[in-house]
Amino acid sequence: MSLFLESIRIEDGRIMNPEYHLRRMDETLKAFKIKPASGFTKDIFSSLTIPEQGVYKLRLIYNSNLISREVQPYVIKEIKSLKTIRVPCLDYSFKYADRSVINNLFEMRKDCDDVIIVCNNRITDSSYCNLAFKKNGKWFTPAQPLLKGTMRQYLIDRGILSEEEIFFSSINEYESIALFNAMIPWERAFKLNISSIMV
Repeated sequence: MSLFLESIRIEDGRIMNPEYHLRRMDETLKAFKIKPASGFTKDIFSSLTIPEQGVYKLRLIYNSNLISREVQPYVIKEIKSLKTIRVPCLDYSFKYADRSVINNLFEMRKDCDDVIIVCNNRITDSSYCNLAFKKNGKWFTPAQPLLKGTMRQYLIDRGILSEEEIFFSSINEYESIALFNAMIPWERAFKLNISSIMV
């Protein structure tokens, strides 16, 4: 049975956007026809020691049961440069605990801080972040990311981002790129000039 991963931000004693994470976990189990054990959802947050100050990651490994639950201090790694990596069609539509395919692509970044994964000329994601591109004062996120992140959906729901097919061949139509995820909210997203992307 596959193992899945969920990373949830805890900030100053608050669990951020738990409903988005619980929904994704539920959808993942349903997609794989896995019946969660009794009390599965309640076990995620019950008796959890939550630090009152600072940013932490709640890291969950699960399948039908909650396999492990860890609260770790979180420090954002700075991203200033990006390397494009072209790959055939890649399926990472669920957040698997085994990230070896993505990690192997990350190792191809050369002197850059992260990679942008391009599948069949379509921009998808970086190794850890969803992406957004700015054009004419508006932000667009790839309509076909590798993984539909919880922060991505949160931003779409609030009208901050719109979905759009973003092709590598048309990348110069955009002014800048932003990298974000559940641990890096929009107000702290890395926003870089499009020239930060190395082909």
